[in-house]
Amino acid sequence: MNDDQPVGSDPFAPIGGDTGNVHPAAYSAPAEQNLVPVNRWLLSGLVGVAAIATLAVVALVVALVGRDSTTQPVAYDPPPQAPLPTATTTSVAPTPTETTVLAPPGVEEVPASTAAPTATRISVPTRVPAPAATVSASPQPAASAAPAAPRPSPASTTKPPVSVPPAPASVGSTVPFTLTGSQPTSGTVTLNSIRRITTSETAYGGKPTSGSYLIANFTVAISSGTTYISPSYSRAQTPDGSTYSAQHSVVNQEMDRSDLSAGRMLRGDVAFDVPQGSSLLLDFGGVGSSPLATFRVTG
Repeated sequence: MNDDQPVGSDPFAPIGGDTGNVHPAAYSAPAEQNLVPVNRWLLSGLVGVAAIATLAVVALVVALVGRDSTTQPVAYDPPPQAPLPTATTTSVAPTPTETTVLAPPGVEEVPASTAAPTATRISVPTRVPAPAATVSASPQPAASAAPAAPRPSPASTTKPPVSVPPAPASVGSTVPFTLTGSQPTSGTVTLNSIRRITTSETAYGGKPTSGSYLIANFTVAISSGTTYISPSYSRAQTPDGSTYSAQHSVVNQEMDRSDLSAGRMLRGDVAFDVPQGSSLLLDFGGVGSSPLATFRVTG
């Protein structure tokens, strides 16, 4: 600018007042300078709108992604099952540790109790659960047990009844007997009396080692058949199990050895060298070592 130009004059006016040849650039510069602020405002507004739109898009995308990433539970409706007429009741004893049991689909899960250790009664429905697509760790309901087959009765171990011999008879009693075999025989034996002697009644008898002889008088009667009777098979037994055989040639009226048939009778004394003062069993034998009768005496 010319320092000599007056203040307030047009800087682009021709010097010397010549207005005929005016340069175009002298008048276009002020217009371009006025447009620069307007363009800057428009550009700033567009940038702000674009930023707001970008933030809105980002927020929408974040919301959609967060919604899609959230796991939504899938409701599973098992097909209806016909319930069984009964339910199985199981008594579960309390355990010191807490156990989590996954319930089958469609069954409400009951939290484990931490109360005092008392027995808990749980009713478990005995229905068949619907097939699941995934493997479940929950226990399956137990199937109804079929009725147990009847056990075969064990082989009978009952032994045939054993004939118990009657209690020993006493002095004055008559005991019947029956012998089987090639010659069946029946009869009776009677203990008529007992007595004690300290010496032998004959010259052939020795001195008793127990201090005295027990003399028993017997009568044998045969009602049917025939058998051999011998007092040599008779014996006396003490409570401790000791046995004493019959002694010969001690008494004068010693019983003979003889075959007896039906209707016959034999009577005589039998001597035993046995201690005195204890309860004795007297077995009168007729065939071998099998007694025909047993008597209990004291003396």
